[in-house]
Amino acid sequence: MANISYNDHVEEMHGTVLKDGVIHRRKTFRNERGKIIGKGKPEGYKIEHPRDLSVKPLTENEQANQNRWTLACREASRIYHAYDPESGASPELKRLYRDFEQRFKAQLPGKSHSKPDPSAPIDKRKHRQKKYHQFLPFIRAMIYHENK
Repeated sequence: MANISYNDHVEEMHGTVLKDGVIHRRKTFRNERGKIIGKGKPEGYKIEHPRDLSVKPLTENEQANQNRWTLACREASRIYHAYDPESGASPELKRLYRDFEQRFKAQLPGKSHSKPDPSAPIDKRKHRQKKYHQFLPFIRAMIYHENK
């Protein structure tokens, strides 16, 4: 991905595809009430064709990483949907949902004295632990890094 610097006249671009196949975007993060709690960095990336696995198959480490991520996504989805009373989720899933929700709210950026979750991964650009703006990606990342 490329870093993009905008001048004062252009504040945001959403999903713009130019002739050369580059997409520009900037994510806006909102809390459960719809208030903007943060904005992602402006980014641009070129659309590329997916990897041909018949020519260059996954290595053993790549396959293990992909499997860990798949399991984390499935488990996060089960936990995330446990808040719905019609889901028929077990009390254990509901407890996990409440625990993750509490951890998520405690680390939200912009709150005074908020600290990153202890099991959050290290941001390679900032050399400190990440803080998350969205609940489902937070659950996914915590499960993935706890299982890593």
